[in-house]
Amino acid sequence: MIETLRAFAKSWVAMLLLSLLVISFAAWGITDMFSASVPSVAAKVGDEKIRTEDFNDAFRGQLERLGNISPSVARQLGLDQLVLRQMATTSALNQETERLGISAGDDLVRETITSSQTFTGPNGEFDPEIYNRLLAVNGLQRKEYEARIRQSLSQQQLMQSVAGVSTAPQSLAQMIWAAQNEQRSIAYVELTAAGLPAPEAPGDETLATFHSDNADMFTAPEYRSIRLLWLNAAALADPQTVTDDAARAAYEAQIDSYRTPEKRNLDRLIFDDMDQATEALARIRDGESFDKLVRERGFTASDVAMGYVTSASLDPALAEATFGETTSGVVGPVETAFGPALINIQGVMPASETPFEEVAQAIKQRLATQSAGRDLPEQANSVEDLRAAGATLAEVGDQEGLPVPTLTLSNAGLDPEGNPVDGLPPIPDFFAKVFAMEIGEEMDLTVLPDGSYYAVEVADITPAALQPLEQVRSDVLSAWTLNARREAAAAKAKDIEAQLAAGASLQDLAAAQELEVQELDTITRTIPQPQIGEQAQAKVFAAEEGAAFSSETREPGRYIIGVVRKILPADPETAREVIAQQADQMGAGLSEDLGYLFANATIDALGFESNPNAIDYVLGYSGR
Repeated sequence: MIETLRAFAKSWVAMLLLSLLVISFAAWGITDMFSASVPSVAAKVGDEKIRTEDFNDAFRGQLERLGNISPSVARQLGLDQLVLRQMATTSALNQETERLGISAGDDLVRETITSSQTFTGPNGEFDPEIYNRLLAVNGLQRKEYEARIRQSLSQQQLMQSVAGVSTAPQSLAQMIWAAQNEQRSIAYVELTAAGLPAPEAPGDETLATFHSDNADMFTAPEYRSIRLLWLNAAALADPQTVTDDAARAAYEAQIDSYRTPEKRNLDRLIFDDMDQATEALARIRDGESFDKLVRERGFTASDVAMGYVTSASLDPALAEATFGETTSGVVGPVETAFGPALINIQGVMPASETPFEEVAQAIKQRLATQSAGRDLPEQANSVEDLRAAGATLAEVGDQEGLPVPTLTLSNAGLDPEGNPVDGLPPIPDFFAKVFAMEIGEEMDLTVLPDGSYYAVEVADITPAALQPLEQVRSDVLSAWTLNARREAAAAKAKDIEAQLAAGASLQDLAAAQELEVQELDTITRTIPQPQIGEQAQAKVFAAEEGAAFSSETREPGRYIIGVVRKILPADPETAREVIAQQADQMGAGLSEDLGYLFANATIDALGFESNPNAIDYVLGYSGR
């Protein structure tokens, strides 16, 4: 989604569309939010202010267009900044058109309004009454609305003059097309570090040097021992407090969720008329197979398959015909929405019901969790009262009977043995907060979106430290061996490339190294070749015909070494129409780029300043 938003933002045409958000007809009913002490200005572009209320309109409009995503998700996607930047673009372009004296004429404004489908009457023509009524409903004066239309049209005239590129130069399009469609053939060998002989065992001095030179590989991360109080319903729930009667009542109240209706596996064969369907049924009763009739009708098994269906999912006539039977077989004819049909009942999946005894414990856990969730605010108040009186988290746990475990973890959420630490609050910035605290520091009790509460106290800090060689000797030896193999592979790849460049035969070198020669014909720049990887492919197209190349792949220690056997240039004369289309597409891209750069330059020249408090307020309000 974020890539779509970014692509949209780069279009100068799309930038102009934002101005229509304040012109469009939608009553948001948000004026009351600005009656309190709220920042009135969301941003400034030059001397012009972007009102917080207008930013809220635009932001909420975009949330709705994207399917009413939450403000927090929108912020992660950068939607708030995108909307603000688009509004800044509109403001900057308005100021630039005024400075240059660009203004759309009255006739163009009139034509734009009267041709809008928004104001079209039953006869398909512009209706002044609809126009006036919609303006009044949205609290707009005619002069105000027409001024906005004029601004938008003026912006379009400005951007068309700046970025009105329609087609890229033909020579440029030809050059790019030729590069994209040039073909090359190569022969190559693949060399991997794992395929090389194991290096001689290193001495203690070598291992010690490798250990110190690569200290970051063998340094234990900083660990924090924390006391965690997490008031969450699932952890505090006690299913033993729920009686069997209460659980059974809940079971009966939701009995449908524990029942699976009968299902039948059906095929439906449609006929042109009832006589034809009746004749087909008679043939089946005489021994003809249903599958043969399906083939005669020109269908396949998948064409007629309905799969397993319930009675409720079928129309009444079809349900009665198929679920009234007790055995498999062909029934009908049945009049369906598609015509007369024969129904082949292939199988029956009987109805079932999960007994109370099988789900009783789960129901009790659910009811206990719901009850604990209702009690969380009161429990949180008790915790806060005790902490205000000076109690530590451990003391709060003792007095309230709450779990306050001591957990030791790294910034990656792992314990000293490398195992994930369980029972942590599900918040993205949890580790950032914990690792910003000092020993003895306690975090305020914080409420989470799911209604749970948590607080943390840092009990101890173990700084990051290089682990002694004796303690991690096996890890150091493994890392040294892997590194030695990779270095050997790199050196051998360079050696093979040098010999190829000096005129040696790839076949001879491959035989000497017990490697297999492989070939790729007619590869191009634009089609990925996973056999050799991106880096080797780039090397191939940077080399001359007959030249040698080598490249490490994305897999460390795996090398591709080879020779460019043949280069087949692309002939632009064979693709005139394609190149012309590409020139048009490139022109559109250049137009967007120029418009984007011009808009940004205009904003930078005027100066842009946003108000984070206003942005935060709007995002908070939109989440209600």
